[in-house]
Amino acid sequence: MTREELLHELMTATGLSRTEASNFYSSLVDIATNKLKSEGEFTFPGFGVVKVTKREAREGRNPRTGEKLIIPERKGIKFKPYKGIKDAVNA
Repeated sequence: MTREELLHELMTATGLSRTEASNFYSSLVDIATNKLKSEGEFTFPGFGVVKVTKREAREGRNPRTGEKLIIPERKGIKFKPYKGIKDAVNA
């Protein structure tokens, strides 16, 4: 689903104008991003939890040359849906 499709669905479901739906969507993304940066976790009530995870540095190889290299430590994102969402998808 693209951003435009999501905005259209949001407009249809709520009766918001396109501008209002776009502002709502942008605000939600900004809030989630800020919470992930500051607290490392964002809970979307009724949907699930997004968490920042730490990936340790590890050794890898260049697939073309076979040369060993170190892949640096970095942060990743994991999403854990609530049980109700899992059940709805698997029903």
